[in-house]
Amino acid sequence: MGHEDETLDEFIEAHKTCINDLMYFPTRNAYGLSSVAGNMEKLTALQNEFEIVKTRLEAEREKALRLEKKVNVITQGYQIRAERQLLPPIELTLKQMDTSGTELECFQALQRQEQLAASHRINGLWEEVQKQKELEQTLQRRYGDLVAELERIHQLIINHRALAIQQEEIAAKNRAFELAQAAAKQAAILNSEPLSLCL
Repeated sequence: MGHEDETLDEFIEAHKTCINDLMYFPTRNAYGLSSVAGNMEKLTALQNEFEIVKTRLEAEREKALRLEKKVNVITQGYQIRAERQLLPPIELTLKQMDTSGTELECFQALQRQEQLAASHRINGLWEEVQKQKELEQTLQRRYGDLVAELERIHQLIINHRALAIQQEEIAAKNRAFELAQAAAKQAAILNSEPLSLCL
């Protein structure tokens, strides 16, 4: 036929085109090519095909309704049990899962915020610690200076007291010496007076 060098895909495409071109014509009560049929014949064929599909669809719908009734009769106990006993715990679990998911998202957002804020707080605390160390060192130096000053003043007080005691001892010795000299003078005067009285 002269089509030996055609590929398999081209044969398949030609076959599909031929099948799509075939149409049942109820006026002729036979199949024919739609490409050679008139518009009225095509319209009648499409209306006939529509009626056939509509009839099948109605039959399938009725069959589905019968099956649905049969299934309802068979599974009605299971449905009631599911509605009364199984669905409430499932719904509760789903609500809890939803709530837990929301809480998890909130806590994760808080965790991210805390991680960001924690670095700032750590830096602030580190600065505070450094300031406190510097203040502590300054106060320790000042305390050391005050202790040294107190020691020096205490030593000065001890030296001053020792000097005051020495001065008091010297003054006491001088008074005793003066009193002794005065007593000696008085004794010398008293001793010289009886002689003058005797004369």
